[in-house]
Formats: sequence, structure tokens, C-alpha cells
Amino acid sequence: MSQPNQSGKPSAQPIENIPDVFEEAITDLTRNYIHQAPVQLPDQSQLTVKLVRVDLVQKLIESKGDFDIYLSATSVVIGAVLGVITSIAQSGFTFSKSLIIVLIFSCAGALFLLIRLITMSVRYKKAKHEIFSSQ
Repeated sequence: MSQPNQSGKPSAQPIENIPDVFEEAITDLTRNYIHQAPVQLPDQSQLTVKLVRVDLVQKLIESKGDFDIYLSATSVVIGAVLGVITSIAQSGFTFSKSLIIVLIFSCAGALFLLIRLITMSVRYKKAKHEIFSSQ
């Protein structure tokens, strides 16, 4: 690399010597660190980069987001319904008409969300398939 001048600071290299400085630095790095971290490159076929249309990527991101939203909502509603049923069963509470109606509507909501979750799952899988099967 550059030799220090009398003040102990490295002296500036002329522009034509810059490639030599880089070559020295690369040689120094490879000489000192090549034995510490072996690098293995995968096969050439595994290094292939596949370009995909932007609209397909956006569709995949949107469908994944919709799927995640319905998964969360479905999990919350089913957990709430099961929690209420478990609490009522353990407390020995008698069922009234209003409680039964609320449970029926909650179960219907959970069923609706479950159906939408399945629909979003299919939509996400189709979007994923479009990206990985496109040429």
C-alpha cells in the first residue's frame, strides 16, 4: 500500500498508481483471510436469475396480505367463540335465548371468515404459481 511520509501519514498516490493500490489491497485481503473463511460458489444453474413482471409480484404481495388478514381475523373469532363456550361450560351457566343467538352469529361469522380464508389461500397459491411457472 502507500508508504508513510516523514510525518507518519500515508503519502498520496498518483492517479495512475490507484489500480496498483487496489491490487495490493486485494492481494493483502486474500492472503490474510482466504484460509479463515472458505467460500464455495453453487453450480452455475443455481446462480440463474429469473426476471418476473412487477404486476405479478404486486399481486402476490396483495394476496399474501389479504391471506394474513383473514388468518388473523379467523383465529381471533374462533378463539373467542371457543373461549366463551368453555367459560360457560365450566361455570354451569344456563343458556338463555340471547346467549344462544350471540353464539350462533359468532359461529356464523367464524364460518364466513373460514370460507374467506380458504378463498384467500387459493388466491395466494395461484399468484405464487403464476410467478414460479412464468417463463
